[in-house]
Amino acid sequence: MLLGFSFTCLFFALGMAQSRETKISHLEQTMTVSQGEKEAKRQHEIETAEETEKGMKEETSTDAEYGGDSMEEQEDRRAGQENSAGREEERKQEAQEENEVKEEESKIESLVKGKHAYNIDNSYEEALRHLEEALAKAAEIKSEKIRAGVERSIRLYRAKALFELGRFQEASNEAMMMGRLDRTAITLLQRSLKFSGLSASSSEEEINAALEECRNAPPLLKLRIDMRIKRGEYYRAIIDIKTLAETPSQKKSAERLQMHCDFLLGKYASGLKALEAQSDCAFLCKKMKELVEKYNRTTEAATAQNYRALKSLLSVDILVAKAQDTKFKPSIFNQLKKDVLTRVIKVAKRMGEAKEAVEYGRQLVQTVENAGEEDHAMYISLLIENKKFETAKSHLQKNINEASPFFDELREEYNRMGKKAREDKEKRDKATREKEEADLKKSVDEAEKKDKERSERRRAFVAQRRGRVFDCEGYYKVLGLARGASESEVSAAYTKLAREAGLKRSRKDPKLVEESKKMLILANKARETLSNKSKKEEYDSGYYMTEKEREEWGYNDERMEQYEQTGGGGQPQHDLFEMLLNGGFGGFEGGFGGGSGGFGRGRRVVYYSNM
Repeated sequence: MLLGFSFTCLFFALGMAQSRETKISHLEQTMTVSQGEKEAKRQHEIETAEETEKGMKEETSTDAEYGGDSMEEQEDRRAGQENSAGREEERKQEAQEENEVKEEESKIESLVKGKHAYNIDNSYEEALRHLEEALAKAAEIKSEKIRAGVERSIRLYRAKALFELGRFQEASNEAMMMGRLDRTAITLLQRSLKFSGLSASSSEEEINAALEECRNAPPLLKLRIDMRIKRGEYYRAIIDIKTLAETPSQKKSAERLQMHCDFLLGKYASGLKALEAQSDCAFLCKKMKELVEKYNRTTEAATAQNYRALKSLLSVDILVAKAQDTKFKPSIFNQLKKDVLTRVIKVAKRMGEAKEAVEYGRQLVQTVENAGEEDHAMYISLLIENKKFETAKSHLQKNINEASPFFDELREEYNRMGKKAREDKEKRDKATREKEEADLKKSVDEAEKKDKERSERRRAFVAQRRGRVFDCEGYYKVLGLARGASESEVSAAYTKLAREAGLKRSRKDPKLVEESKKMLILANKARETLSNKSKKEEYDSGYYMTEKEREEWGYNDERMEQYEQTGGGGQPQHDLFEMLLNGGFGGFEGGFGGGSGGFGRGRRVVYYSNM
């Protein structure tokens, strides 16, 4: 009894002063120490009994052989025999008390029912009700020892029932009130203290481990249900909801959770039926009915009216409803939004609104809670169709598991559409290059034709004005080449001349520097003219118009072309030449000179060419 009393004091001290972990540690140590004390005591008793028996035999032998022991030895043997007899009497008394306790327990009907509810029916809440009544009945037992034994038995069963119901703190308190704890009670107390710290922040592995030991504990089931709903594992959550409903006090809670899952799975009819029974959800029920009716009135038809209705439902009605739903997470409107988005994407595609379809696809995977692989697959397909290949590839790698059937389908579509896009781009690039080349060729041909026409016009004019003069600008002379030299010879000669000009400029002689400048300017003009096929041909013909002659004669290619294009004011081309040969434009009404007089004979008009 003293040992039991010390255990009671120890556990109450631990409960008041130490943390849950420290309690468990001390319990283990206490159990180890108490067990060791019991073993040591039992071993001591065995050794004492053996020594007593041995002593008795020796006494008989000694008495026979030596005529008896001393008085002290005989006294010790008698004390040992009395102790042994006392312990035997104590054991008999304990066994008798245990039988009396059991007999008294059998008389308490509520205790019998409580044990049956716990052991046979697994109805832990019913067991608690019966055991509560049993405690009141036990208080009427007159014998203090028997009453204490019966109460310990009742409290042990109460602690076990509370543990199975997941009420771990209450279970540990009940175990502490037992007073003397046996191995079963200590183990139960340890597990209760361990699991009492579980919460929504605990991992599912920890919750699962606790449910392995108390499979129907409502608090643990609710924690796991909440975790599974948040991850979108609605069917797995429903399995736990069915288990939760087996506990009578949790039926309403289970019905509410089942209703939540029904809405999240798109089972609007059963969800609405259950929602109507929720007294605190009248507004949400009305709103859900309204939105489901609106959704059912829309179709997948590619009509402007249907498209507008879906967009309005999505951007206004559901947005407001989700904001007003503060009771459920995820919102009971979550699946409805997903269904509307899926439908509006299909309608947008049929109506040719590709960009809007992609945007609704983005909303489907980013704004709908617990979007699944099917939703991500739809969005990726939209990206591929709209040739957003980099975004599609990145989204595919992040959100679709390689083992998923969607992965292979999307990869095949990505490769097929990517190949087609590359081929189309190559065709467009080829067509663009061919057009650019054709335009360039046309421009070159037109420029060459124009240059040729201008050259022929200038040569005709020069032929009439002064006749043939070879190397009229001295280009071959300055380069030190014979008339008709090739382009490579011109380039080599220019390089040599430029080097010589550079050497002269480096001597810092003003006269040489000036000469080198003039030489280099002339060499540049020579290279420009003789490196151009059309200009070289004109130059080598002997009818090349020098810059000085162009200025003196007032010759301008653009003006000549304009004059010809406007019909020359009714004048033939040779008349134009005549006017230029005679010194300018004049003598015709509305000419370049203006007025009736224009520029008269003997006056020179200068038009500067871009050539």
